[in-house]
Amino acid sequence: MLTEPDPEPAGAPPTRRSSPALGDHLAAVLDAVAEGITVQDASGALVYVNEAAAALVGFESGKALVEADGATIVGKFELFDETGARVSLADLPGRRVLVGEHAPDQLLRFRLHDGSGDRWALVRARPMRGPNGEQWAVNTFREVTQQRATQRDAMESIFNGISDPFSVLDRELRIVFVNESGARLIGTTPSELVGKRVWDIAPEAKDGPVHKAYERVFATRKTVTIEEFYAPWDRWFESTIYPILDGIAVYTRDVTVRRTAMELTTRMGRHAALRADVSGVLADERDISSMLRRVCESLVEHLDVAFARVWTADEAGTNLILQASAGIYTHIDGGHRSVPVGKFKIGRIALYKRPHLSNDVLRDPEVGNPEWAAREKMVAFAGYPLLVDGKLIGVLAMFSRHTLTEDTTSALGSIADLVAQGLVRKRTELELQHRLQDLARSNSELEQFAYVASHDLQEPLRMVASYNQLLARRYKGKLGSDADEFIGFTVEGVTRMQRLINDLLAYSRVGTRFSERVEVDMQKVYDITIGNLQRAIHDGAATVTCSPLPWVLADESQMIQLLQNLIGNAIKFHGEEPAKVEVGQRPDGAFYVKDNGIGIDPQFFDRIFVIFQRLNPREKYPGTGIGLAICKKIVERHGGRIWVESAPGQGSTVLFTLGPTRKATT
Repeated sequence: MLTEPDPEPAGAPPTRRSSPALGDHLAAVLDAVAEGITVQDASGALVYVNEAAAALVGFESGKALVEADGATIVGKFELFDETGARVSLADLPGRRVLVGEHAPDQLLRFRLHDGSGDRWALVRARPMRGPNGEQWAVNTFREVTQQRATQRDAMESIFNGISDPFSVLDRELRIVFVNESGARLIGTTPSELVGKRVWDIAPEAKDGPVHKAYERVFATRKTVTIEEFYAPWDRWFESTIYPILDGIAVYTRDVTVRRTAMELTTRMGRHAALRADVSGVLADERDISSMLRRVCESLVEHLDVAFARVWTADEAGTNLILQASAGIYTHIDGGHRSVPVGKFKIGRIALYKRPHLSNDVLRDPEVGNPEWAAREKMVAFAGYPLLVDGKLIGVLAMFSRHTLTEDTTSALGSIADLVAQGLVRKRTELELQHRLQDLARSNSELEQFAYVASHDLQEPLRMVASYNQLLARRYKGKLGSDADEFIGFTVEGVTRMQRLINDLLAYSRVGTRFSERVEVDMQKVYDITIGNLQRAIHDGAATVTCSPLPWVLADESQMIQLLQNLIGNAIKFHGEEPAKVEVGQRPDGAFYVKDNGIGIDPQFFDRIFVIFQRLNPREKYPGTGIGLAICKKIVERHGGRIWVESAPGQGSTVLFTLGPTRKATT
């Protein structure tokens, strides 16, 4: 049955063999056996086939099979092992037994050419002796077609119960089996897919990563797992490819949700890093051009865009001036150096104050040069107006060679807001800095002018005073009472002018003669001050006390001037009783000079620190009204502030701070 006959001489007629001398009784018994049985003689030729074996391979009788020649046998059926490999008649177990080899049981598939379907049988071979004692072989065939079908149905049931695609491919990458999930994925049924090659279904995948993974599994016989994005379905798939006998098994699952979550997490991290970088740039960078260039560089780095640019509106608000560019283009000159508001894509973003976003720039009517976009493989564009309180500050824009997700464009919107606010803040800071520099220069010039003017006025005033005093002494009573009165007024006026000039000179010196701040013992300052005021304390019968004072970082000479003015004022502006003055430091660090004098109405608290401002008649309380102005200037030069707490008739307390009071230690 399963053995090719011995070759016949060329041109010889086919040899017909009759049944062996098994005996009619034994042949009848073997024909009654349900399992197929064949007997091969020493040459391997069939000498007997029972009816069951003949029926298994599509012959009407065992005798017909014995008498058939090789061509007829091959034309009736083909043999395959369980891996799908073709098996020749010479490879059957009986042939091995005849040559004395061990012949293990073999599972074979018979593909019948009459269309009745495949059949499976478990073949077992045993040696036997022929009528003359020669070596023969007996093959038994137990048909297991039904069992195989049952097993296949069970396996198909199992694999069809899997919600993910599963398939089996042969070495030519033809589909041997595919479960219902796999067929449903591409909108068909398993029966329509079996027998087709993978590339018949997905030609775009040929020679791609999955194809190469298949080949690697065939070559190494090791399992391979691969993830790939399938553009036609906009999905990510993970395929695990297993080697099996004469083919591969492929388990595929949709991992789009996981990949999307991973990509979202990655993008969120990039967005956070971008926001941190931009915030740092806006806070640290002093130069606006450098600041905007670094912003563009951060956009390119964190979002992997092709290039990013920032334009700012001019003072008239009619043109946008390119300030920064990073990525594949870094120049800021050329055709886009100045863009009129309302013209071109950038200008219209500025005009309408609305973002323009596109993930299909080749078909975007706003893109002025689609040929350039195609050549540079641009995919997406994002442009945002830079607005603060509805006012246009500029435009931030970028091109990308990949799509920009919704979360990315949303993050870009917040970045645009940050840049707009940072730009306005930086401009304000620079303007304030320039104004402060101008003010400092102006103040310096004014202080220098006051110093020079007051110094230069000293000599002519001294001359006028000297000659008026000489007139008063030499001609008093000789020119009449009116003349004496006029001369008296002149002397008094010149004396007051000298005092004003001296005070103005002292005020200007606070700014022009500020020494380096060093550690100063305020207790020592107080002692020197009391020594300087000893005459005033004695004349006014004043009492001055002091609680312990600390060391501070200050200009010692100005601290003496500060306390001398404050204590001198407290002594001068006393009431009916002699002045009582207390000097000290509060727990919160503020220094104070407290008195029991006439007090001050709260409505005048700010006025008393203004130069040349007086609240009381000059005849009762002499002075120019510059003492507290000098105190305020000294305190502010030391980084502190000065204020007063008082009420009319209840005395006053002047308080001041000095900024840092000790040197920083390392």
